[in-house]
Amino acid sequence: MALVEGRFAKLIVGLLLTLTVVQAYPLVRGVTSAIALVFSVDVRRGTLVQGTGFSVEPDGYLITSLHVVLPSYMNPQNPLLVLFNDAAYFSRIVCADDMMDIAVLRIDARNLPHLKLTGLSTVHEGDEVFALSYPGRGKLMFSEGRIEKIYPGGEVKFIVTSAPLSYGSSGGPLLNSRGEVVGVASFILIRDRVRSMGVSADNVKELLSRCGIK
Repeated sequence: MALVEGRFAKLIVGLLLTLTVVQAYPLVRGVTSAIALVFSVDVRRGTLVQGTGFSVEPDGYLITSLHVVLPSYMNPQNPLLVLFNDAAYFSRIVCADDMMDIAVLRIDARNLPHLKLTGLSTVHEGDEVFALSYPGRGKLMFSEGRIEKIYPGGEVKFIVTSAPLSYGSSGGPLLNSRGEVVGVASFILIRDRVRSMGVSADNVKELLSRCGIK
């Protein structure tokens, strides 16, 4: 949970040098400071899983997809790294849910900019949706689309969007036109690679409540 030092310094510095701020829309400019780049390192295999996360509380709590941090979830000895607002942190998984594919992370930081979670009751099919994520090496990307389908039933609630996503986008926020989180990018529909699915922010709120955070 402390600032990263030592053997990961070169990796982190290199990535920080490539970070770019998306300036496409006022909405985007207002939320970029709450977006994080997440890495889970499998030391034994020598592999690195990259994804996106975002802050939901000022006290260092972030949300991402569980599959992004799976190496660290399966083995806590595997480092979990978070790049957030030009700083690098070791992080830990506070709680997670396999079915939701959501993990709550904690970094040693306070007074963080953070995003507001809203529910499916506030959105409708056809509404605009915006995605912010790190699909490449350190470049924050913006995409937009529409909510094409809402699946509000069952334990896990999903939304299907036309906002383009790719590798590394998992764990990033799906936002409405007010900059509120309506979902968490989870996976791309392989058949067309245009549509993607996100887990509802309702599920995120449920998990945070279950963990005693919110």
